[in-house]
Amino acid sequence: MSTQTIYISGALTIAPSWVKPFYEDLSSALVERCAVKTYVPHLHSDPIMNADLTPAQVYEIDEGVIRRASLVIAYLGAPSLGVGMELEIARQHHVPVVGFWMKGERVSRIARGMPGLVCIEIESANDFNELIEATNIEMVNPLTQLILAAENVRLSAHTKRRGPDGQYFNGTKVGCALRGENGSIYTGANVEQRWQTGSLHAEPVALSSMVKHGCARFTEAVISADVELFTPCGGCRDWMRQFAAPGAKIHFHRHSDGSLFTNTIDALMPHAPFHSTDTP
Repeated sequence: MSTQTIYISGALTIAPSWVKPFYEDLSSALVERCAVKTYVPHLHSDPIMNADLTPAQVYEIDEGVIRRASLVIAYLGAPSLGVGMELEIARQHHVPVVGFWMKGERVSRIARGMPGLVCIEIESANDFNELIEATNIEMVNPLTQLILAAENVRLSAHTKRRGPDGQYFNGTKVGCALRGENGSIYTGANVEQRWQTGSLHAEPVALSSMVKHGCARFTEAVISADVELFTPCGGCRDWMRQFAAPGAKIHFHRHSDGSLFTNTIDALMPHAPFHSTDTP
């Protein structure tokens, strides 16, 4: 069985009576037909069956599963604040989402407007086929997920700076996506300072986000830029080696044609005075 996990999101306390059995039947169908693991929240943190769990514990458990998931399948046919939060957690961590509802149900426009959301209207509580098909399409391998995250964050780079002639111009946009040892993805884009003396490169920006969220190591990184060939500068290599797990891979993704070039952190800094196994 694959190590990839699908998180099945949906209303619990105010959902129609058919919904909970549907979540469980969908979970069984996904395991059987897609060879994946599934997580059905009400089997772990149901507000009635698991009333002993505190709100903080429920958040910690479910948030941790979502950010490490390969896909979220969300029932959107019943209003739920919890589902809205789960969708936003998935969006923040670059986890693709398939949303579904029963034909005739009214669905929130803000939920349907989520960037990248795949929407499916089912005909009955036995209608798994389209959800299974969408799962096979939307499931992405971990490296592809990192590439997409690096590409997305690259667009937010701030590259306007001043040239030698005193004129302002736009430099190269760079995006970096790291997969922490905890399975989560952390991203950063370069922020150019107009005189270049205080510019922030994408790699340490991503590392700062990782450390801020309590993770001290990354296992894989993708750096995306619209240039012919690229490796991190010396300072960024130093930053990355400090926080890299042993054997961490560094990929350069060329935006123009999608080419991928791969190095290990040791190959990028073969004679570093310290090792990635040292304490950050």
